Amino acid sequence: MWLLQREIYRKKHFCVEEIRFEKEVQTLGYLSPFDPITAGNDHFVKLTNYFTNEGEHAETCRNIFRQIVAASQQQTRPGKELMLSTILEAVLRNVDERPFVEGDGTWDIGESLRNFQKKYFSQTWEDACNKALRARKRLRHRNAHPDWLFSQGGSLSDEEMEKSLDDMIFLSRFYGYMIKALAGFRNLKPEFPKPYKEWEPMMVRTSD
Repeated sequence: MWLLQREIYRKKHFCVEEIRFEKEVQTLGYLSPFDPITAGNDHFVKLTNYFTNEGEHAETCRNIFRQIVAASQQQTRPGKELMLSTILEAVLRNVDERPFVEGDGTWDIGESLRNFQKKYFSQTWEDACNKALRARKRLRHRNAHPDWLFSQGGSLSDEEMEKSLDDMIFLSRFYGYMIKALAGFRNLKPEFPKPYKEWEPMMVRTSD
């Protein structure tokens, strides 16, 4: 947050006034890692304290958020998908302190996430963790093996676009829970948005 206006006095009678224009507010939209309804003031204060006091894994959590922001700013859908899909591995490697080494097959992302679940979540998160792994895999593979087909099964078909949207929304919210878990939140419940097909219309127009 920035001061919008300030005055500086020099030699008693000389005043310099600095005015800053408000910057355009940007929103992450459907890629928001936090539910605006459940993320109340208490959560905001706790996260602020965590980042201010440089808690353990605070830089990792900042990088999670930075990459979600970077993904939201991508001009293409494949760019968004790929950037989001790589966050999960980056988080787990940082928590495990296991950098990528070419040819080293001893680190397994599934096992790492299960260990993360045991330490920071609970048994109720097993399905959500498995779903996160599947979503990550789908988004990575569809961009490692791209096509521009609108036909059934093609990456630009309605069915695949819906799956992609659901995966991106789910992963973004999952990363939000990871941030909270690393920041010390406990007893988190795996609550995620409904699939795209079940969304209610923003507005319904009726006539008498």
